[in-house]
Amino acid sequence: MPPLSREGFDEAVGKLPAEIRPAFTNALFEQLKQNPFLPVIAAELQNGNLNKYVKDKVFDTDVFVIECLFPMLKNSINASGADPRIIVAGFAFAISTTLRDPLLRTKKEGVAGSFAENEIELADKQVAIQRLVRSPSLVIGNVYLKVMEEFEKNHRKRNENGRFERLPAGISFFNMWPRVSIVTISTEETPQTLLMAMLALKRKSSFSPRLRSIANLVSVNQESIETQEKNVLTILDGLAGKSASSVQETIFENANMAFTRIGFGPTLDAVSAALMPGTMLSTYAEHHERQGFSLAASYSRAREDVIKFYETNPGKLKPVDLARRFLKDNLFNDRMWNYLVEKNPALADDVKLLRLEIAKLDKLYDESEALGRRAYNQIIDEKLDISLRGLTFLSPALAVHASSLVDDAFATEPIKDRSYPRFRESIMMYLREAAPAHNITADPKRINRIGLENASFPDLSTMSGGPMLGALKDLRTALVKDRVITGWQFELMQKLILHASMAATGVDKSSMPPELRKLAPLVEKYYAQLIRVVGIRGHNENGVLFGLLANDRLIPGFAKLREPVVNEAKQQANVENMLELSDEPLPEDDVRQLFFTKSSVPALSAGVIAECRPEFFVRDGALNMLITLRGQQYVLRDLGSKFNEIFIPAWMRSVSLKGDSQAVVENLNKAMALTQAMMGGEMPNAKP
Repeated sequence: MPPLSREGFDEAVGKLPAEIRPAFTNALFEQLKQNPFLPVIAAELQNGNLNKYVKDKVFDTDVFVIECLFPMLKNSINASGADPRIIVAGFAFAISTTLRDPLLRTKKEGVAGSFAENEIELADKQVAIQRLVRSPSLVIGNVYLKVMEEFEKNHRKRNENGRFERLPAGISFFNMWPRVSIVTISTEETPQTLLMAMLALKRKSSFSPRLRSIANLVSVNQESIETQEKNVLTILDGLAGKSASSVQETIFENANMAFTRIGFGPTLDAVSAALMPGTMLSTYAEHHERQGFSLAASYSRAREDVIKFYETNPGKLKPVDLARRFLKDNLFNDRMWNYLVEKNPALADDVKLLRLEIAKLDKLYDESEALGRRAYNQIIDEKLDISLRGLTFLSPALAVHASSLVDDAFATEPIKDRSYPRFRESIMMYLREAAPAHNITADPKRINRIGLENASFPDLSTMSGGPMLGALKDLRTALVKDRVITGWQFELMQKLILHASMAATGVDKSSMPPELRKLAPLVEKYYAQLIRVVGIRGHNENGVLFGLLANDRLIPGFAKLREPVVNEAKQQANVENMLELSDEPLPEDDVRQLFFTKSSVPALSAGVIAECRPEFFVRDGALNMLITLRGQQYVLRDLGSKFNEIFIPAWMRSVSLKGDSQAVVENLNKAMALTQAMMGGEMPNAKP
């Protein structure tokens, strides 16, 4: 399958109506010439379609685009009634992700592979077991344990040191599993999300009456869910106020025993496996698993993290807020409510009232799951999954839905400013994947329910937007208020997000391109808003990455800004400096990979904190750091003799090692505690 030629692209665009041609930009050509739609072509050929474009085993890409692909996109634009730029942006996003998804690329150069049959078989199985998984029990706990065991045995590879590779991480799958996805190239959304997206289209002639009927039911159900979630959270607020002191005494002051009683014992078992997905404990466990720990070890370490969080309250939350955090996190844990009432009988009536409302919500979730099954079966029956028709129908629908959510959030009245459409396009692709898990868990307005769309796509699966959209809106509001940007400017806002995202992944200021480096004061000023957009893993999270990638089309040179400019000589010198500080020989590869992945100065990322548990202390007037690596403890003595600063990715800035050693120790230990709290989802409201 040769790449699309410039001549073929120009001819295809020339055959389109004049009013929609401006949407088919040179940036789109740059994507198309890389054959990103190859997997869907393979699926079509496998099903006996598109053979007329094949001659002597060569696919005529130019003729296919001229005669088939662009006319289908034109029809989608006409059917949508939307701005052509939005439709093309949705299509461009859908095909761009295949360039970076190893599951969808060919294993051999020039050979097309198709995964359609396996993907549908997997989704069929997910549909079959979704209802079971939605009901935590010993049965599903044992299922989880068995699947985890098989996953670890067959899908997690060990490196030369015997440690598991960082990815894939099984717990991240279980936090969404079974997420019944419809795959159009590599744009994965749940059936409920797709049908709500379909309703965003002004004209729906592209879709069958049966699909439209199910979509209306999905919409009504989702509105009911959002209303009932608000009811539950309102009652929960009242209960948290009444029970704050009781929760403190019953749970937090005797956390080890209390967590065992509510189902989270010291070791992973069927009960904890069933209760864990979607909780704060699971977000901690995912961090540990990404550092190469086994599932069982990740659970045990995460349990320690959660207990430490509630015992020490590093973010200095008010007692009522800490209690609310705990109660919301365990909302569907019957053992927790029974234990709370057992220890505090005076709360029985309030807990009973809340549990009745939770039961109503659970019934709506059951309806959502059943509608999702109906939607999935109908979408498959109409061959809207891995197909050209699905690509040119569903991706535009999702783009229109995302753009409508952006309009509702940012445009309180019709906007005539000609720069607004580009602003909207710069924002909407951030909504195409789940926000970082630790952002979702801590969102006070959200309830996570595993196995349902609300835990997978918290922006697109709602009628009003979710945590990522809210965070982006808050960031723009702050920038406009201070006149950092005016009107619908978006380039500077996106560069601030990129700087923050790179910093969160471990790129220190000196290792960024000069254009981003100069933005450090603004990033520090708007830290509280930016951390809610990028989380503490930056563009290692798909929701952030996809949003940034979409801006490659809009901002000249934006893609190049994502490339760190690490001073390798300085980096190597500092690796050697760190090795010299330890009395015991440190593994050099681990030091480089953990502390200097993307920077020339030592960086203490969330991954390092999860794995090494750094602690700082003063001895003989010097600053020292204790770390645990591969089960062995090391003391790095007199850090200030070799380094002037340590970079804290979660803070997006460095901490100076100069000055009073005790003050430096307090600052660094505070950074460790707050980063660990952020790993569990507690985002700071101000710059640390």
